Amino acid sequence: GADGAQGPAGPAGADGVDGADGAQGPAGPAGADGVDGADGAQGPAGPAGADGQDGVDGQDGAQGPAGADGQDGAQGPAGPVGCATANIVVKSNGTTAVCSQIFDDGIRVAVASTTPAADNIFSSYATGLNLAVSGYGVDALGTYGVSTGWIGSYGIGAEVGVYGAYDGVVIADNNGVEGFSYPAAIWGIGVEGTGGWYGVRGEAIDGFAGVYGSDNVGGATYAVYANGDFGGNGLKYFVIDHPLDPENKTLKHFNTESDEPLLFYRGKINLDENGEAVIELPAYVAAVNRDFTYNVTPMGPTSQVYVSKEFNGNSFAVAGGTPGVKISWMLTGTRNDEYVKQNPEKLEVEVEKTGKIAGKYLRPELYGADQSKSALEHGKENKTIKGLSKSDSSNK
Repeated sequence: GADGAQGPAGPAGADGVDGADGAQGPAGPAGADGVDGADGAQGPAGPAGADGQDGVDGQDGAQGPAGADGQDGAQGPAGPVGCATANIVVKSNGTTAVCSQIFDDGIRVAVASTTPAADNIFSSYATGLNLAVSGYGVDALGTYGVSTGWIGSYGIGAEVGVYGAYDGVVIADNNGVEGFSYPAAIWGIGVEGTGGWYGVRGEAIDGFAGVYGSDNVGGATYAVYANGDFGGNGLKYFVIDHPLDPENKTLKHFNTESDEPLLFYRGKINLDENGEAVIELPAYVAAVNRDFTYNVTPMGPTSQVYVSKEFNGNSFAVAGGTPGVKISWMLTGTRNDEYVKQNPEKLEVEVEKTGKIAGKYLRPELYGADQSKSALEHGKENKTIKGLSKSDSSNK
């Protein structure tokens, strides 16, 4: 039949053996956070990490207002005193100031002089063997002067006004002093000298000539010209390359000298049918001569030829010879142009020594006297000029 109603539960039996754990079920929902506990003590700092890259600079902020001026500092010590002399440039070593040797009044400049001449734009002054003006150039001009109106460089000295030197260390045969002038009118003077004793003096140490002149291979009229008397105490001669050995020898011919200024004219002529001849000369012969003498030499057998008519006008005549014979002749006159007429004392042969040459010699060494007795080397001394000594190149 049908089941009856369930009876009441009987008492619980003893627990059985635990069965194996079942699989973990899904996590339940999280519970609410509990109250935070107190902070623990800080642990030691860890090592610093690597620097990160710099960030982009931000824009400058607006400038703030200027601050108030600070108080003035204490006054410093007084500077060096200037030069009390007017127009003198001051020089200083950083602690003191004194007058220099430079004068400048805005118009003129001078060195070592406080009173330059009114017409000097620049001037300098030195004593002893020091140099008032010195210049030194390397592959350039040591000193250079230009004037569009008169003198480019001008010097005045108690012994030497202008001095030039070349020591010959690098290039031989250069000039100590050189002058050049070639204006459009071609009247220039390259070098001019005016002196109380010598206008220009030349001396060769061991070379060829004390003074040398050149006509520029025929371009000039004269290589050397004297506007007055020409004298010398040596021999006078011409010197040329020897015509038979021009490379190895020279040929000299000496001048004829006399105690009077003589002029010679010579030639040849045939006697006419009467054994006579008239020798005609240029008109200038009578204008520059006086006191003629004659030499006539037959150039073949003849009787004695003689001067039948002395020089008159522009001729003289001979006679007494054999017709057709050739004769050579020489007419000698004493110079008598206007210079000689107006300076008769120039014809004196024995002349007393006076003035600066009295008691002195033209060539003292020929008579056993020293150079102090020389009439020509008056006042000459060998001096070393500071900065110009050939043996002291350090001064350069």
